Amino acid sequence: MLLSTLFNPLILEFIAGMLMAALARRLPTEFWFVGLGIGIFACLAYFMIPDVHRVFFGLALAPIVLGLAQAEARFGFRAPKWALLLGSSSYAIYLVHNPLQSLVARAIRRFDSWEMTFIACIVAGVAAGVLYHLLYEKPVLTRISQGLRRAHSLQPD
Repeated sequence: MLLSTLFNPLILEFIAGMLMAALARRLPTEFWFVGLGIGIFACLAYFMIPDVHRVFFGLALAPIVLGLAQAEARFGFRAPKWALLLGSSSYAIYLVHNPLQSLVARAIRRFDSWEMTFIACIVAGVAAGVLYHLLYEKPVLTRISQGLRRAHSLQPD
């Protein structure tokens, strides 16, 4: 049970993301292209190797994120506001998309179009996740952060 949990593809991808975030802060940015190159090579390999597990693709994306984060720091790139909003909303999107896609698929099944259902599920999931983030998650996190700062400032040194 413990091993199957630890080696769950979602857990492995999450750990890879945390590792890339830690590396992005510690590695020199002049080597930004190394992570990007490794990730692109691994993604290409995923599509060329028959029957490889899908977790390989998720893990292959991690060094791409590292390379892009380092390139952003090195060259001063700034992500557009809509991309930052999607990034900030990503956990909320993850939370709402699965139950919402079930409801959306049932609501539009009479159209009998896989493509329409797919697009509707994406639009509904992203929209609901962003709204959840803006209306609930962000205000709650702000209040918690303010409370922690107040509590920290009240502690004697």
